[in-house]
Amino acid sequence: MKTIGLTLVTLALALALPAGAAQSVEALKDMTPEQRREYFHSLTPEEREAQREAWRAEVDAMSEEQRRAHRDAMQASREQRRAAMRENWDKLSDEEKAALQARREAHRAERRANREPMTEEQREAMRQRKQEHREARQHAGDGPPEERGKGNE
Repeated sequence: MKTIGLTLVTLALALALPAGAAQSVEALKDMTPEQRREYFHSLTPEEREAQREAWRAEVDAMSEEQRRAHRDAMQASREQRRAAMRENWDKLSDEEKAALQARREAHRAERRANREPMTEEQREAMRQRKQEHREARQHAGDGPPEERGKGNE
């Protein structure tokens, strides 16, 4: 009976996910940036969280050697993207660079405007959440799965 229940839940999740949904970390890496963006925008917040949990479980099931190789591949991919962005930036004209910088500054001004009406307690809570998020991301790959995200106590 338990197996039937799990099968039904699995089938329901598979049917609930949009066509072309990434079923693994590898499948996501095979998508183009546009496909990934479209995929994530098509998910509900609950589906996004379920997908993240599935990916975490996939990584947690890896051996330490596989995990290390996965982290190294992710780092190499990150460095390639940064190099491509630098190259693209260098190719831009001065006008295009100025337009992008103006857009970035407008975004910063919008964020500042959203923070202005906050109370000091709300700002402190926001800073605390940001710090916790940074620490969790920084330590996500450290140690065995049950120790991840706890920081260096």
